[in-house]
Order: sequence, then C-alpha cells, then structure tokens
Amino acid sequence: MTGISFLLVDDDVDFHPVFEPVLEQALPRSRIVLDRAVSLDGAMAALREKPYSLTFVNYRVGAETGVELIRRCALERIRLSAVILSDDGAGSEEAETEALAYGAFEFLDRTNITPKGLSRVIHSAWNTATRREELRNALRQVQESAAAKSLFLSNMSHELRTPLNGVLGFAEMLQLDLIATDPDKVKEYAANIIVSGQRLMDLIVELLTLRRVQGDRFQTSRPIAGTDFFRTLCRRHETQARARNVAFNLNLPDQDFVMHTDVDTLRLAFRPILDNAVKFTDSGKSVEVIIAPETTGVLSVTIRDEGIGMNKQTVEMASHPFYQHDASFARRFEGAGIGLTVAENAVSVLEGTFEITSEIGMGTTVTVRLPVLANTEENDDRGKPDENVGSLIA
Repeated sequence: MTGISFLLVDDDVDFHPVFEPVLEQALPRSRIVLDRAVSLDGAMAALREKPYSLTFVNYRVGAETGVELIRRCALERIRLSAVILSDDGAGSEEAETEALAYGAFEFLDRTNITPKGLSRVIHSAWNTATRREELRNALRQVQESAAAKSLFLSNMSHELRTPLNGVLGFAEMLQLDLIATDPDKVKEYAANIIVSGQRLMDLIVELLTLRRVQGDRFQTSRPIAGTDFFRTLCRRHETQARARNVAFNLNLPDQDFVMHTDVDTLRLAFRPILDNAVKFTDSGKSVEVIIAPETTGVLSVTIRDEGIGMNKQTVEMASHPFYQHDASFARRFEGAGIGLTVAENAVSVLEGTFEITSEIGMGTTVTVRLPVLANTEENDDRGKPDENVGSLIA
C-alpha cells in the first residue's frame, strides 16, 4: 500500500522525531511516508524526484528562508504545496505575508503544533490544491477552446472562399466573348461552377446539421430493417472508395435484424465517420465496417480504416466542434472539421457510446454501441420495418 507522502524541510534534526508522531496522530487512518531534508538543495532534489502531498518547510533553513524553496520550485515549474513553519519570532506579520504571497498554504507556529491543528491545515491545503487544479483545468480548456475557435474560423474562411472563388472566377470567364462561342469551354466551366457550388452547399449542410443535432430537436422512432439500412448507407461510400482505389468491406450478420430508432439520427451517427474513413485512407489501403447485433439489445458498429491515423491529443480533441488537426491538415483534406462532432452528438441523442482508437500511420477505429435493437417479436416480423428507409438515407 502506497502511503501519503510528506516532506519535512528543517535543518534542526532534533525537530524531526518530534514532528513525525504529531503528523501520524493528525491522520490516524492513513499510512504516512515522511521524507526529510536539512537544506533547500536537499529539498529540491527530493521534489524533483517525486511529488509530495504537502511540504512542511522551516521559515529559516540555514542562511536561507522557506520562501526561497517556493521561488525555486516556481522557476523549475515544480508543483509545490507548502506550509511554512516558524519560531523564535520568525513568524512576524511581514514574514507571513511574504510566504503566503509566494504561494504557501499556511504559516504555522513550529513550537505549538497539535494533531488537531495540523489535521485542519492538511485538509484545508488539500481542498485548496483541488480547487486550484480545477481552476487550472478550466482555464486550460478555455484557452484550448479559444485557440481552436480561432483556427476553425481561419480554416472556415478558406473553405468558404475557395468554392466562392471558383464560382465567381468561372462565371466571369463565361462572360468573355471568346469563351461564350466555344461550347466545350462553356460546358467545362459550367461543370466547374457546379462542383464549386456543391462543395459550398456541402459545407453549409454540415454546419446546419451540427446545429440541428446539438439542439436535439428530432426523434421519431420506428422499426428499421438493419441490413437494408447499412447497405444503403454504405453504397455512396463504396463508390467513393472505389474511385480512390480503396477497398471497402461491409460485414453484415447472416440474419437480418430490426432496429427501433430514429432513422435520421442514426444516419447522422454513422455518415460522418464513414466520410472520414474513406477521405483519410490512401490508395491501396482499406476500410472495414463490421455490424454486430448483440443479444443484450445493443448494436455494435465498428468502422476501421488504414488511414493516416491520429495521435493521442488529436483523438481526445477530435469530436470538439471547433477542433481541427492543424492548418496544413485542414488544407490537405477539405471539410469544416465538424463531422465527428455531429456523429458523437447523434450517438449521445440515441443514448449510445462512442469510442475512438487511433495510431499515426496505422489508421483509426471508431466503435459505436447503440441500444436500438427491437425485441424478438419485432425481429421475427419482417413486415414491420419501414420499407422506405433506403430512399430516406440514400
């Protein structure tokens, strides 16, 4: 059993055996590990070696003060929770103010330490440390969110300008007399305008879809034939994969199954994942989709690709609405970078789970588990599933 680690920094070695039993009485139900240092250099060596729950440091350690230890730790970015001990008048108001200003939790009279008083100080310090850590995490999240939004807006500007420039540029070319009299050029430029316009439309649809799925303003549950749903859903992605020389394998169970859920939400849960799997997989590699109904009423869907993969930080941030891998990544692969946000929100609406595992250069696996399988009677009744589901998701 690992104990709670404390560090005592005091050049008065006679004080060490006095302090330890008081500490043990202050925390009678805990296993205490008390390390000792008689100099600030020794204390710094110990603090570099491992973190301590709390450090008790004499205000006077040789020719130096305990405040200097706090300063050194701050310079080396060592996390320190410190209580300053004092006696012989060292605990003046000026000294106490200095110690607390540099981050000490408490200023205690070294000559009058009791188990009850020490217990109070320890628990107060722990609570303060917890609150500080929560504030640090909150600040870090705000900073990350602000940076991600800035990058998102920068990339969004690029995504909007590129197709708009295409539309305007080719439209202006069509106004030229030389081009207007060449039917082949007119067709070519008109086709380019359509491609750019479709790209712009896709971007707008993505943004509107994100808004919609985050609002939870839908859910019309009905029975859906599972095999037909996934075959229809994957048809477009199979075509896209074939055009990129990417193998696309859809593994369905031998028996059909019935899902009882909202078809639009279900589509939103999987289409962005499939889009990414095909988009980020290079020629000659493969994408695999495994559909596995479970006897517990849960549908397990695994989408595995051999694409570029992601590092741990990117995996953790992948479903944040304003996060993209980096600027060069966004330029290489078109899109707003909100697909996984849409998917995860849709999975959440369906009360399912969403898990991503990935490795750079090895690919990405997304596993979605949804409690959408209908009961046995519905599975046995092939007439009940919605026959129009294919047209709804095509």
